[in-house]
Amino acid sequence: MKFSKILTTLWIVLALCCSACKDKLIFDLNNIEADGEWGFPVLNSTISVENFFEHLDSTGLLQAGSDGALKFIIETDMENAVVLKDIVQFGNRTYDTSGVENITHLPDFDLSQIVQINLNTEDFLLKTCHVKNGTLTLNFNINNATFAYTADLTTNQILDANNNPVSLHFSNTQQQQVIDLSNYHIWPNIYGNIQFDAHVNIPTVMGLDQVSYSSHAEVQNFKIHSAIGQFKAIAHELNTKTKLSFNFDKLHLNIFQLHNAIAAIYVRNNICRIDGTLNQLYLFGNNGAYSPLIQSVFNFSIPISPVQYSFIVNADIPTLSYNPNLDSLGIRCMLNINPDGFSAGDISISENSKMDFKLKTELPINISIDNAVYKDTINNGLYQQFSHNNAQSIEQLTLRIAYTNTLPFDLIPNIEFLNSATGQKYPLNTGELHGCYNGIPYHGEPTFHEINSTTTHEIFNADKIIVSFRLNTQGHTVEINDSQYIRLNIGAEVKYSNINL
Repeated sequence: MKFSKILTTLWIVLALCCSACKDKLIFDLNNIEADGEWGFPVLNSTISVENFFEHLDSTGLLQAGSDGALKFIIETDMENAVVLKDIVQFGNRTYDTSGVENITHLPDFDLSQIVQINLNTEDFLLKTCHVKNGTLTLNFNINNATFAYTADLTTNQILDANNNPVSLHFSNTQQQQVIDLSNYHIWPNIYGNIQFDAHVNIPTVMGLDQVSYSSHAEVQNFKIHSAIGQFKAIAHELNTKTKLSFNFDKLHLNIFQLHNAIAAIYVRNNICRIDGTLNQLYLFGNNGAYSPLIQSVFNFSIPISPVQYSFIVNADIPTLSYNPNLDSLGIRCMLNINPDGFSAGDISISENSKMDFKLKTELPINISIDNAVYKDTINNGLYQQFSHNNAQSIEQLTLRIAYTNTLPFDLIPNIEFLNSATGQKYPLNTGELHGCYNGIPYHGEPTFHEINSTTTHEIFNADKIIVSFRLNTQGHTVEINDSQYIRLNIGAEVKYSNINL
């Protein structure tokens, strides 16, 4: 065999090793360098702590904070959590009035307060408002009129878009008028009433000394652009659940504890002062799994902050033993809108008056792990593409594996070549890799694996590679930081018959 062919074959083997690892392992193989420390470089790569833990999270919840510490940051955004227009609703209303008026002179006379409308609700006393939409339908009739008449109903408490008082014309042949109230302004009196007066003309009847009249008013689809008024205290509950997505399929945990976690509430509020109580914050999930994140209620007061979110409360979360069945986050708050009620005085509101609510739960990966295992199975590229004729040319293959660990926990890496047809396994035990404690990186002693011709055949017949890591913090609670990593160096020395490469 020519030397150049042997060299080409070797580089194919090394390339296959790299490509086989890149697809499934948690190593980051994008930075392969050509300056290996021993023999031919097979791999010289850095495995970041984010690479190591990214399998836990498929939704981007794993983030580095400003201090570099890795955290699961879960944000529950509830825009329009409280919308005042959904709470304060005027509804459709009807008003009927009637009366008898003595006439002292004709043909003209005045009737006062013959129509009265009140838009107050149980929750809201209206002082003034700018109307978004709605209609006012008025019917007016002189009941004993067997004669022609006209009546002009007016009020200075309803102004049109040009600030002109409303005036409606009625007659014995025109007894109904409809107003589109869009962009109108309404100014009730101190009792909340809107009143119409009438100027009546009866030109043809002599000796008429009394009239009987009736009116009917309907307000429909009434909504406001803005208003000023007084509120009673309104109780409102927030109860929401957020689905989480942590992938624990490949990381089998006995203990996974989260320490120093916090839950912070932020609000953007342009309604009025609101008092609140955080009653429940909990994780829950499959098979009835439930874990409360707070042990007592938290009271808070929400100021008016219409432009940006204001921080309200920071709730410390006790040490949490996490498990894969906890796949959802729940929160329940009770809000007391305008807790001082009517005694708070006049409050300005608009159709956009609302409160946006944000819950930000930060679960730092300050963890205590006991006997957790990460395991993955990948296809063996050597089995798929390396020819047995070339394998027979190899007299001996020696692999040198070395690690530098700055992760704050111990690792026991293990690699097994598996023949899935026979169940036969060939392991490569690299020994225990100690954690980086007291900020001092651990440099593992290199391990050497001399693989003879017979074993090389076994490796090439293995169609799968099983890669596993056993994790243990040795009882310590450790902080995970995005600057932490594992450095992996693999070099190779190959002996082809009488040629050493």
